[in-house]
Amino acid sequence: MDKLALVDLLGYFPTSATEFFGIASMLCHFVGFYLYGAHVLKGRTKPNIATWGMWLFGEIVDLITYDSIKGSHWTTNAGPFACTVGVLGISTLIIFQHLRGVIKGTKTEYQPLEKADKYWVIPDVTAFLLWLKGLGTLGNFVSVGTTVVQYLPMYRETYRDPSTEQAGPWIWWSTAYLCTLLAVITGPGAESVALYFLPIYYFAIDAVMIWLCLRKG
Repeated sequence: MDKLALVDLLGYFPTSATEFFGIASMLCHFVGFYLYGAHVLKGRTKPNIATWGMWLFGEIVDLITYDSIKGSHWTTNAGPFACTVGVLGISTLIIFQHLRGVIKGTKTEYQPLEKADKYWVIPDVTAFLLWLKGLGTLGNFVSVGTTVVQYLPMYRETYRDPSTEQAGPWIWWSTAYLCTLLAVITGPGAESVALYFLPIYYFAIDAVMIWLCLRKG
């Protein structure tokens, strides 16, 4: 009698170093977003709506442009994919929390949107247009390289008051990008220099958030 197996569980286990690091990157991202969502619900984190709104579009652009780079593989894309899903989840949670507060007549405290914040989505729009024109690698450099300006509202508020953010999620996200970097190094696209930019850059700017969270105000 043939064995019944709708799912081969062994197929989910990594069979190479690059698969291990790709899956590890994805899991680290999800842990970070779980912790961040829990902090938001408990009021321990006061997210900047401008930053998360821009991230939702920006992460989609990051993912599609990163995927277009020569040598990209599911193991290198696993981290950016998980980040996109996570940002969507947190953005949805923030909207849900806001609507619940409106219905109950309670005020939910967020970091304020400043006048210049709304213009920081322009680089991602530019990157998306470059991708449409077949210039995905250049689009990825633009999208990823300008992300630091989207972090500025969060840097600003966390510098003023370190209690607005918690270090835990940022540690997990930094670890996730380190795993993505290792997935690139050990993967089929190791010779593609363009693939290294995203994990190195995001590891660096997330590490700054860890420092801001841990510093004494």
